Amino acid sequence: MGAFKKSKPMPDLKFEIPRERLSEDSMLRREKLDHYFPCGLIPFELANGAIWDLIAFTPDQFDYYVDPYLEPTLKNWAHPVHIEELGSYRAFYKNVMVSLFDSWSLYYWSLVLQFLRSKGKEPSGFNLVHIDDHQDLGSPHLIYGDSEKRCLFSKDLFDVEDPKSVAQAIHYKSVGIGTFIVPLIERLETLNIGHLCFSDAFAPQKTCFELHYEEDQLLVSGQHRPAIRFTDVCTDYRYQVSPSVEKIFNCLDSDLPTLLHIDCDGFSNRYNLDSNWSPQTLSIDLTINEAKSLIDKIFKEVSALGTDVFMNICLSPGFFPAEYWEEICSYILIEGEKWGVIKKDGLSDYIATHYSNEMIYEFDRM
Repeated sequence: MGAFKKSKPMPDLKFEIPRERLSEDSMLRREKLDHYFPCGLIPFELANGAIWDLIAFTPDQFDYYVDPYLEPTLKNWAHPVHIEELGSYRAFYKNVMVSLFDSWSLYYWSLVLQFLRSKGKEPSGFNLVHIDDHQDLGSPHLIYGDSEKRCLFSKDLFDVEDPKSVAQAIHYKSVGIGTFIVPLIERLETLNIGHLCFSDAFAPQKTCFELHYEEDQLLVSGQHRPAIRFTDVCTDYRYQVSPSVEKIFNCLDSDLPTLLHIDCDGFSNRYNLDSNWSPQTLSIDLTINEAKSLIDKIFKEVSALGTDVFMNICLSPGFFPAEYWEEICSYILIEGEKWGVIKKDGLSDYIATHYSNEMIYEFDRM
């Protein structure tokens, strides 16, 4: 078992923008900057004549993530992870990927697309079973021109079917933890999202959505970013949210392969990356046994789908309590193998052959 291979820490991002793009009122300015920059980037502004100098940096203190058990958990993880490496960590177990941040879901899906293309099985669409306490349908910081797509923060070219370019976009936060689904949508003719949300964060509903492009409101005036909007008009992009496992799986299309995305904050979103959290503001905080019971129900439905299933797991620092990580992640992997979802197959062979530098996830079987 190798140690986690450190990547270069993300450099501070520096920008200059005209003075009029930000309010002179410090509270309004802070509100706009915090809303604009993705989670995991902390913006700081300094007046400089007719411009604002903007610097955005990644947090380097565990306190940012609120969870008191995060630091000891990462020190004792199978691949010990430093605070600066949180945003880079992912590892593979057979045909499944485990990551800390769920922005890496897009990287896994990019690998899936590349693998299917290599087999002549390019899909026109997917089912996406999205187990999460958040929608994650925000607009990524990607600029889409007529002939190319670029990361807003790094200026690198972006292609959702090129895993290396996706990894770079995630590293530079152009694709973040709340914006990793939208880049997939543009590649597909249809996407059927079943959002399994066990809290009351979203009222049960069934609707459609469409892709559109909206002008960036701060750094690159006149250029556009991809986004989605819900619509009453029927489209090939569908969204259903419910706490019912059966209802979500009944809405899936049996002709489409399925992406199974398990963000563990769907079982417990104790902290929600909020330093002011309290037990009274919790969204959902299931016990270990309650979470395991839901995991059993999910795999029972997944095993009956009759479609190809591609699965990834996210542990969500600052959201899902770190003291649960090892037990819940191990349980998901063991149960996934029992139900035949997790296995050595064409995808695992493809990753081992073409991406041999990726870490292998190892765990103690309980």
